[in-house]
Amino acid sequence: MTFNYSNHRGINVESVNQTQAQTVSTPNTPTQAADSKPTPQEETFDVRKTHVLDYADHKGLMVNPTALDLLVSTNYVQVLDALAQDNLLVITEAHVQRKVQTLEGSAHAIATPNPPETFSQTPESIPAIKRAPRDDYSPNFKILSHLNYNGASSSKGKADDFLKLFQDKYNFLFGELNGRGYSPKPLNKMDRMGRDSDIDVVVMVSDKKNTKNGHVMLDIEDLEGHAKALIPANDAPLIEKAKRLTVDDVIGMKVRLARTGDLLIVKDFSWPDLPQRKPRTSEADLGMIVTSDIHIGSKLFLRNWFEKFIAWMKLEVGSEKEKERVGKMKYLVIAGDCVDGVGVYPNQLGELEVKSINKQYEQFENYLLQLPETLEIFITPGNHDPCRWHDPQPPVLKEFVPKLYGMKNIHFLPSPSWVEIEDQKTLIYHGSGLIGAMDAMNIPPTKPEEAIKELLIKRDLMSVYGTKHPYAPEPKAYMLVREHPDVYIGGDNHYNAYTQYRGTTIINNGCWQLTSDYAASKGFIATPGRVPQFNFKTTTLRESRFDKQQENAPTETPKEMGK
Repeated sequence: MTFNYSNHRGINVESVNQTQAQTVSTPNTPTQAADSKPTPQEETFDVRKTHVLDYADHKGLMVNPTALDLLVSTNYVQVLDALAQDNLLVITEAHVQRKVQTLEGSAHAIATPNPPETFSQTPESIPAIKRAPRDDYSPNFKILSHLNYNGASSSKGKADDFLKLFQDKYNFLFGELNGRGYSPKPLNKMDRMGRDSDIDVVVMVSDKKNTKNGHVMLDIEDLEGHAKALIPANDAPLIEKAKRLTVDDVIGMKVRLARTGDLLIVKDFSWPDLPQRKPRTSEADLGMIVTSDIHIGSKLFLRNWFEKFIAWMKLEVGSEKEKERVGKMKYLVIAGDCVDGVGVYPNQLGELEVKSINKQYEQFENYLLQLPETLEIFITPGNHDPCRWHDPQPPVLKEFVPKLYGMKNIHFLPSPSWVEIEDQKTLIYHGSGLIGAMDAMNIPPTKPEEAIKELLIKRDLMSVYGTKHPYAPEPKAYMLVREHPDVYIGGDNHYNAYTQYRGTTIINNGCWQLTSDYAASKGFIATPGRVPQFNFKTTTLRESRFDKQQENAPTETPKEMGK
């Protein structure tokens, strides 16, 4: 089934085949109406959609929903074969229309479906899987400990700790900008420069204001001095670019020293950014399942859906073809908020089904202990888990999950954390700091992928210090993006979103919880029960949905049910 959220960029979507699903009843979850059963025409249409998605997946292509609907009515094999030669990331409706015009000479052919028998073809029969493909592979991963916070804080919260944090941030990002189109001079040497001189500087923004005349005035500093810089109101492109500029950004600037000698006129500026490159691929045809924000213990926890998800990972539900694909998922990443916690937000106690943090983690343990030991599992904390709220967060403590700490295939990591999986560097961050970034750059909660992209451009997950989310002043800036991630995995705002940027696949997870009144009051919209999977060999994404077209699934949308 396809979905119409605009941020789901070309992700293949597949609802779990419920004809083989085990029914897990939940008292407050209404069953699907009997008259909602698809008609034969709808079933055959969905079968063809599945064929299109499978073939696109085979060709390494991502197809957006409108393009998928169009491809169903074309000779999709011929069209996708041709599109695969164009090195496109996401196939859109316009791509399909142009390609059909090129291949057949008329856009009218798009509206002409293939012969009816094409719709009624049954998928190729695949023998039942006795052993998952992942069982035949040894895990290939390396935890990049030199980039990860080890949980041993050396900060005392004094001024010197803050100074060391920002010095480390500036020095690293200075190194990324130096020589990349900039030959920076220190700010304290500006008075030696001639008036109207063109100068390069690398600076940290300490303040940003809009003047009455439409200029943008910046307070900037480096390790040696400080100055004021003005972005002229008549430079429209630069003024537009400055809307993304936030306090604490480290940027390279091309400036001109004003004739008065006490002001820098900005001619251009840029962030450290990631270098341009194609997505890295791996040799092994394996993948990882990605999720977060389970929130066990909440009355809003979607136990029915999550238990089907556990059964799905165990290959107990789904078609044989789907089991074969899921059986290639060698890794599982849980990016924080394993449980709902206790006392995390105002009036939470009334929304808790399980009011003990230890009991919440017992349930979490019981779910994960059902999974096969050939599935390698990485778990990071979130702001609902019982560890410090400040980023970077240490791993979940052993005292809460002693059984899981005893498993060789389960790894507890800090947030953020770096792991190299199947030769691809994976950055996992729960994402609590995204709220501050979204607010500063006026990005809505339904566009987390845009905020993540901006933070990758800035090479810093701690974009704005001391506003919406707290950061511990550790002497090393663990929030910096010091490497080029092949995959970014996040969560926190409960909204599924995906994109690619300069060779990095960005995955933001939804959740397994309906929207709480508190979250709704902050403008958050949940997309629960949607599980992305990433293939390391093809670098393609697929999303399986546990929220629709299943037995006992609610007919209302999650937002309506959370009211």
